[in-house]
Amino acid sequence: MVNDDGTKIYNNPMLMGLLSGSQYPCSVGIYQSVYCYYEQGTSTGFGTPTRIYITDFAIPANKSLSFRMLFTNPDNVDVFPSFTFKAFGGTFAAPSLMGNEFKGMYKIVDPYKIYTPVGYYGTGTCFCYPTTPLWTPTSLYNCFINSNNQQIGSYAILQWPLVDATHGIIGDYNDVGMHYDIFFMSTALNQYYVYLVIKLSTAYVSSTTSYFQFGDIRMKHHIVNSYNLYLLGQPWSQLWTASVNSTWVWNTRTYNSYGQFSIDAIDVQDRYSGDASWHYISINTGTAYNFPL
Repeated sequence: MVNDDGTKIYNNPMLMGLLSGSQYPCSVGIYQSVYCYYEQGTSTGFGTPTRIYITDFAIPANKSLSFRMLFTNPDNVDVFPSFTFKAFGGTFAAPSLMGNEFKGMYKIVDPYKIYTPVGYYGTGTCFCYPTTPLWTPTSLYNCFINSNNQQIGSYAILQWPLVDATHGIIGDYNDVGMHYDIFFMSTALNQYYVYLVIKLSTAYVSSTTSYFQFGDIRMKHHIVNSYNLYLLGQPWSQLWTASVNSTWVWNTRTYNSYGQFSIDAIDVQDRYSGDASWHYISINTGTAYNFPL
């Protein structure tokens, strides 16, 4: 994929690793209707450019609309991507599937770039665990990081698995006003994620007690024990591999336990989606045991 001046931006023209025609992660606000898909272009500069089509959204009464998309960094340093936005209206019919009236065009030049300084992009590991037992539908997830201070206005994005190719539906979420925005993306058949974005209103000072908090989310038995947390700042970014705290998991669910216990609460959930259907029962026995079945 090349920029207008012929500079190659991506060696692989696939955006976010998605196949041409895939739904693209975009948002106009949490729980607001919008649908995006993209058409893969060429990387020669002489063929069809890569296009993202934005449909199924409404213009607010105040005529102000915030639109957001996810992109990975270009894989070449010192390159300058640019974006051209075209708006259409009028009648929607073939061949004018976006409308037969051209409303205008706007171009954003160099919205971000790849910087050459060492340390612009890095990786690391942090621990994440829920604030309540695994089965609780109102769990908050804390991700602890002892490095990388972040300024006000920077972002943290948790990639939370909802559907797994091996185990079917494994994740759950319910936004309770904690997130700046939410994106959805299917990276492969039966691999579906929600990206939970928080924008820092105060500076993040790393320490043993500092954490990023997301919620409400939960995972079926922690079948998937690691996921990604992205920290975005200017002019750097960092990918953290988030792992569940093994001590917390050991203390919150018990194996090979014997003896009598009283049931404190039962959580039952059914999911129906063809081959991915599952039935989930979790028995909470109070302070001592939690038996996911």
